[in-house]
Amino acid sequence: MRYNIHCEMLHDDDVWKRLTTFIKKNGRKTHLFLMAPQPTYLKANLGFRGSVEELHTKLSRRYQMLGNAQEKYKFKVGLHLHLSINPQVLTEQEKDHSLKYVYNWVNKHYKSQYQKDTDTIAFGWFKYDKYIEDVCKANKIKIINDEWSTITLHDYDLPLNNKKVFEKWLRMVLRKLKGQKANA
Repeated sequence: MRYNIHCEMLHDDDVWKRLTTFIKKNGRKTHLFLMAPQPTYLKANLGFRGSVEELHTKLSRRYQMLGNAQEKYKFKVGLHLHLSINPQVLTEQEKDHSLKYVYNWVNKHYKSQYQKDTDTIAFGWFKYDKYIEDVCKANKIKIINDEWSTITLHDYDLPLNNKKVFEKWLRMVLRKLKGQKANA
C-alpha cells in the first residue's frame, strides 16, 4: 500500500508529530503534498488562529526539516493547492497566480538533496479544470489525485487504523468510478 498525504495542518504540533512518526515507518511508500501558507483557508476550514507570520515561519522551518529527512526516509514531495470547490468560477489569471504562488513558495522553503524539484501536484477537494490541467502539463507538473494502489488522506487523519484505511480506499474507488462514469 502506498500513501498520498495532503499536508494541510503541519502548523499544528500534534499533527506534525504524527506525520513525522508515520514517515519514519512508511517513508518509501509515502508521497507528501505540501501547501504554501493559505491562512484564510486554514482559518475557515481547519481552525487555525495564529498570525500569518507565525504560519509562514513554522511551515518554512518544518519544510526545511522534511527536506533534511527526505534522503533518509525516501518519501516523495509534491504540491498541494486548494483552488476552489468550483475552479471554473476563477479567472485564468487567478488560477495562474495560485499555481505560481504554491510552486514558488514550496520550492523556496522546501530544500532537499534527494529531490530537486516538486513536479507533482494534488488539488484540494480533487477539484481542477481543463485550463489548470493544461497549465500543469505545459509546466511538466503531473496531477496526482487518485491511484488504484494508493490511499489518499490528510495529515490530520493520522494515525491510521484499518477502518480509516478502508474508508479512504472506498472513497478513492467511488471518486474513480464517478470520474469514469462522467467520462463515458
